[in-house]
Amino acid sequence: MKKINLFIVTMILMVALAPIGGNAYGATPVKALVTESKLDIDGKSVALKTYNISGHNYVKLIDMAWLLNKSPKQFDVAWDAEKKAVKIISSASYSGAKPLAESTPAGVKGELSSFALYKDNNRVKLNAYVIDGRTYFKLRELCMLMDISLVWDSANKLVVINSKKSFVEETGMSQLNFSSEYGEFQSGTVVNATLDSYKDQVISLVNKKRASLGLEELSSSTKLEEIAQFRAKDMFEDNYFAHTSPTYGDFSSVAKDLGYTAVSMGENIAKGQSSPSEVVDDWMNSSGHRANILRDNYEDIGIGIVEYQPGRFIWVQLFSEPK
Repeated sequence: MKKINLFIVTMILMVALAPIGGNAYGATPVKALVTESKLDIDGKSVALKTYNISGHNYVKLIDMAWLLNKSPKQFDVAWDAEKKAVKIISSASYSGAKPLAESTPAGVKGELSSFALYKDNNRVKLNAYVIDGRTYFKLRELCMLMDISLVWDSANKLVVINSKKSFVEETGMSQLNFSSEYGEFQSGTVVNATLDSYKDQVISLVNKKRASLGLEELSSSTKLEEIAQFRAKDMFEDNYFAHTSPTYGDFSSVAKDLGYTAVSMGENIAKGQSSPSEVVDDWMNSSGHRANILRDNYEDIGIGIVEYQPGRFIWVQLFSEPK
């Protein structure tokens, strides 16, 4: 298995330490394995040819539009040649022909799609790969976008999709399981409740480190968390890893744009770690990151987390001395 590089960078106010370099996620083709998923869609049994990419099931958009046609969450798919974009039209009947059965090679390469995606004239960000000229979307993200319930029936080894219920209502698990001809695997998609727990754990671990040295504990700040989450999401969506966003500037500029000011601020970022304990240990083993965590004038902390690969996260840690 190819080793995933870990990236860590720290920044105190406007002074940045040199980042540890690496390739941008998605820059090279990924292996796509054919998967035959057993689905129950609104009570009807469906066998759907999909692809497994990094432990996630990917489906063709038109397949899902066809299967959900005439349901409460039906949608149509169209191509906008001017914008070079795929459009999803909610509540509209599927106007295309029935998707043709296609051969699916057992092992092929998938490349990140460069097409934009719009839902009801609003641009959205979904993971998508082009395989043999067809665009495949992550099943879980597609159900989340269309607010469709998606759960795993472990007893019957069946993916259950219910268009009459919402995504949040029935997805209370941290992982979804699927089976394929290559054996069972688990997707690494972590639900919001788990991410919130990770944020709390990072803050708890930081405060334990501070307390062991006689420093005051940091208070969790809702506003700092909002800024940190914005930073993590921006890095994922704009495909970069740095303290300075190509669009919004550095973290202090983002904070100002979001209405937050402080006497001083600091930021730690990391990429690749799979758990709160791993990322805090890595930060503590780096002098610059450690300095931020143990700075005695900081009073507040906020954490942002985004999963960019199954079980791998972008971490943003913000500190401040409030005015």
